[in-house]
Order: sequence, then C-alpha cells, then structure tokens
Amino acid sequence: MNETIEKEIRWMLSSDTGISSENILNRQHGYSVRPFSTPSDASDFGRCYRLLVQCPHIDINIMSDVDKIWADIVAQWDSLCEAYINEQPEEVYKMLKAIGNKYSKNGATTYSNIALSYQQKTEKEGVKLTAE
Repeated sequence: MNETIEKEIRWMLSSDTGISSENILNRQHGYSVRPFSTPSDASDFGRCYRLLVQCPHIDINIMSDVDKIWADIVAQWDSLCEAYINEQPEEVYKMLKAIGNKYSKNGATTYSNIALSYQQKTEKEGVKLTAE
C-alpha cells in the first residue's frame, strides 16, 4: 500500500478526527467540504494541526479558496500553529474567534452569503460530492 494513503487511513481510523480536519482530507482528494466547518477552538485546531503533521504531503493552502473563513485561517496558519505549539489554547481560541467575528452580525455568524458563494463555487467547479 502507498505510504501516503496508509498515513491517511491510519489518521481516519484514529479517534483524533473532527469535521474541520475531515474537511481538509476531503479537499485533498477533490471531494466537497462541509460548509461552515472550520476549527472554532484549540481542540478543533489541534486535530487539523495533527492531521497535517501526520500527513505532511497535505498543504493547508488547499483550503484557502473554500470560503472566507478558511481563507483567513490559512492566512493566519503559522501564527495559529505557533500559539498551539506553545500551549496557548486561549490565544488559539481568541484568533479563531476574531476570524469568525469578521463574518458575524450581533454575535451570530452571517452564513447566508458565504453559503451561497460556496454552493455556486462548488457547482461551477463540479466538485465531487460522493466517492466514486
């Protein structure tokens, strides 16, 4: 078995997965990602971080065009990693919260425009929704 695929399978079968980290792997293989499923705290971020450590062939930049929130997370990835590695979960949360707040109104994220944009982009790109 290909070592790259084996690493991904080992990760998928572990208990260290979550929706946002699964989105990264889905995107790596050309499948659609669940909208609005970005890391929201240090635990979520940690699962994404550890996926990329275990599978270094995956480049976080593949997420930059998923939506605006992912684009901001990718843009701040190095800073988020630094805070995470230095065991500063409050800082990771603060950074992720600030990103989310950019797209919120009165504390509630305004996903309607992001969702419409995601749907249109997915249809335009012909992104696979299921495995073949």
